[in-house]
Amino acid sequence: MNRAAVLLALAVAAIPASCLAQEPPEGSTEPIGPWAFTIALNDLSFGSFDGVTLSMRRQTRDHAAWRYGITLSSVIDESKRHDRFESPTSPAVAERLDDHRWDAGVELDVTRLTFPGARRQVRPYLGIGAFGSFRYSRERFRERLEPTGSGPSELRGEDRGTSWGVGLFGAFGVEWRVRPNVALHAEYGQGLRYRPSHHVADRRELDASGTTVRQNNVDENSRDVSFYARGSRAGVSIFF
Repeated sequence: MNRAAVLLALAVAAIPASCLAQEPPEGSTEPIGPWAFTIALNDLSFGSFDGVTLSMRRQTRDHAAWRYGITLSSVIDESKRHDRFESPTSPAVAERLDDHRWDAGVELDVTRLTFPGARRQVRPYLGIGAFGSFRYSRERFRERLEPTGSGPSELRGEDRGTSWGVGLFGAFGVEWRVRPNVALHAEYGQGLRYRPSHHVADRRELDASGTTVRQNNVDENSRDVSFYARGSRAGVSIFF
């Protein structure tokens, strides 16, 4: 049994018994309701199909549906550690004293799903969609320097970055309606995105008295247009 089959089997096992108890009419795969929560199975754990936070689907017709996803992500890391390494900015051995990092982002996805085949328990589908995203990150750090000769004794730095992106993507998959209110599916997609970004960096080298002896600032903008793989995924939709 391959990994996809294992994931789908776990999805069925994780569905509440109250959902599975609703038997469909003879020969029918009509959903209980037009709305569905869509849950992905990633590395044997549950997630959202189009977003880490929430993904929902609305079946507008038997052959068409809309899927909406939102991804919210954040990382807050404040650490004090003593990593020793060769400093890339000065001829010294550096020791990282503290590191404060904060990163947050949001992405919205909208996908139009089309089921070209007749109503069957197992049928393929195609999807085309668009997304928009925004991300902000900030990091502050402090390093103690051990100069090989005369030189600075401390390095302080701060990095800030913002980026936003828009894009289009396509997908194809197969859906298996195991119950009128439960569908399992596997999907693969590719996309094209445009992502401008802005990066600001500040580096200051201080002597033993705390006086700045050298400072370097960077302020740069970049733009990226690229194809990307949305990857393969297996999931379950629960209609209500």
